[in-house]
Amino acid sequence: VEGKLLIRLDQSKDQLNWRLTIGCSLSGKWILHWGVSYVGDTGSEWDQPPKDMWPHGSIPIKDYAIETPFKKLSKDDTFHEVKIDFNPSSAIEAIHFILKDEETGASYQHKGRDFRVSLVNYLEDDGNMIQAKSSFGKWPDAVEQLPNMVLKAEASCDSKNENRRLEGFYEEQLIVKEVSVGNMVNVAIRKFPDAANIVLHLETDIPGDVVVHWGVCRDDAKTWEIPAVPYPPETTVFRNKALRTLLQPTGNGSRALFTLDEKLDGFLFVLKLDAHNWVNFQGNDFYIPLSSARSVKGQSDSESEETSGKAHTDGIINEIRNLVSGLNSEKSLQTKVKEAKESILNEIEKLAAEAYSIFRSSTPSYPEEDSDADDAEPTINISSGTGSGFEILCQGFNWESNKSGRWYMELKEKASEISSLGFTVIWLPPPTESVSPEGYMPKDLYNLNSRYGTIDELKDLVKSLHGVGLKVLGDVVLNHRCAHYQNQNGVWNIFGGRLNWDDRAVVGDDPHFQGRGNKSSGDNFHAAPNIDHSQDFVRKDLIEWLCWL
Repeated sequence: VEGKLLIRLDQSKDQLNWRLTIGCSLSGKWILHWGVSYVGDTGSEWDQPPKDMWPHGSIPIKDYAIETPFKKLSKDDTFHEVKIDFNPSSAIEAIHFILKDEETGASYQHKGRDFRVSLVNYLEDDGNMIQAKSSFGKWPDAVEQLPNMVLKAEASCDSKNENRRLEGFYEEQLIVKEVSVGNMVNVAIRKFPDAANIVLHLETDIPGDVVVHWGVCRDDAKTWEIPAVPYPPETTVFRNKALRTLLQPTGNGSRALFTLDEKLDGFLFVLKLDAHNWVNFQGNDFYIPLSSARSVKGQSDSESEETSGKAHTDGIINEIRNLVSGLNSEKSLQTKVKEAKESILNEIEKLAAEAYSIFRSSTPSYPEEDSDADDAEPTINISSGTGSGFEILCQGFNWESNKSGRWYMELKEKASEISSLGFTVIWLPPPTESVSPEGYMPKDLYNLNSRYGTIDELKDLVKSLHGVGLKVLGDVVLNHRCAHYQNQNGVWNIFGGRLNWDDRAVVGDDPHFQGRGNKSSGDNFHAAPNIDHSQDFVRKDLIEWLCWL
């Protein structure tokens, strides 16, 4: 979603002070993270502004900055702003800031660095300067254009013998906020008794005209071929290699029914959204095995109980395998064979309950020992630091759980059921923002909005799990971290967000990331910078983050 960051510098109504106004046209909860630099300062470090400059609601961030929440102009307005008043005769040389989205934890900078508003006219523009231009624009809802105001003050600079000169200005900067949008593609297959065909139902909630580019295969090689008729409506042949079917619109998306020969091995497809956009499965075709729809032959009454039981068990195992392989799809592609699913889940629940009952009721027996033995060794009690030693852990995710975009809410709906099966602990996926959707390539550790859900959904889930007696095990990835910015050599080793480390946080013996830290204590992971945990500031920041988490 695109919006505008608006920056205005003008004189206050009292004609004594000046005011810097920073506004944002995007909806959300915005925070201004800012500080100042003084005349004569060297380097790029910020300082906290003097107290009389702090807008209402500001809070200090360590000793170098403050954070100020944006305020809406009106209740129903999406425009937010922060106003900073200052005395032009002070020793402040520039105001520095970045914009933070409180809802996602994302930070917005100017060309990879902080915004800098110069309050003197002798600073060299190094690319991130926001300063007076030759003309003025309009502030939103302004009745009249801003006047051209110039203030000359007798403020001197040690390095240059020039008078301090402020010029009012107004500037707009484009800002882009990433908004996650999730869509579903569902596939269900069914084999009717006494029929030689399989019916495949495909539906999606992707908006607009969606075309299914599809074919079938007869073996594991997954070689595309065109099946025999009949075809769904709006189907055309594409280069004698595949078929294209325009999905028919429904109230919430579109769908199509495909009638296929039961001897076929699989159904292959990709989705064509327009001339330039396609949806596939991680660069490959979607593949739906058709074997799960084939009927299972029943056992005769004359067969033995053992054979019947084995067939029953084998049938369940085969159905599980077929369902699992059938989930090989993009956007949480799901089969809807309801009866098969319920049967399998019921069997799993029975086995889990039986195993849990056996585990809890079992009392270990030991051979009797002579109580008068002088050489008996004392019993050593070993206990867990966090549990009873009899925990039953449920892995609360798999490698594809992120694809639904609402995994936390799905787990919340199952909390009571998971607890009833006898589990005492549930292991949740990595919660932080990650370059990879699975969560194992973390970027901003303080941003707990991920492909599994939002930070509020995570809090709600943990509360629900605790409410049914389940402990929650977190998964944190601290070995490596993905950088936000490149250094002067174009290497990604500069971090942003609240843990804005530089290349000192990266181990020094991995040539891929040119770190200035110490040598790694183990193997390097070349997909992302390895963090040097021997650095005091790294350990301090990670301990602080773990306590916050």
